[in-house]
Amino acid sequence: MIKGNHDYWWETKSKLSRTLPVSIEPLQSECTIVNRVAIVGTRGWNCPGSDDFSEQDLKIYQREVSRLRLALDRLAGQKAGYDHLIVALHYPPTNGQKEPSDFTSLIDDVKADACVYGHLHGEWTQTGLTGKRGSTVYHLVSADFVDFAPARIF
Repeated sequence: MIKGNHDYWWETKSKLSRTLPVSIEPLQSECTIVNRVAIVGTRGWNCPGSDDFSEQDLKIYQREVSRLRLALDRLAGQKAGYDHLIVALHYPPTNGQKEPSDFTSLIDDVKADACVYGHLHGEWTQTGLTGKRGSTVYHLVSADFVDFAPARIF
């Protein structure tokens, strides 16, 4: 589970972890390995070049890039092996012009198999990066885009 932009109830990861069943793991700068599939995740943020991108956005963007880097570093320190790597974000990893970002650079560096993200709805789904870029397949999985059904990643 990763935090989205409307998850105002998510105060801190530690508080949330205490209320969730053990089968649900919140990922904020974290990683997990399930059935030899590694998942790293953080919320992400609007990328530079997005409409109305501000100085405040830049600070949050840089913090979220650092959180993804931290999650990937934590994965590198894991003793358990994995066969596939998924990067999970709430926000798209690019701006609406699908230009590279610090998120896509990190994803490229680790050669992630897939990146899943949501946030985009309605006509905005047309601005999302989908399909293969480098060695990674990008999946827009916002509920209305996938007709409120689970999305097959592998």
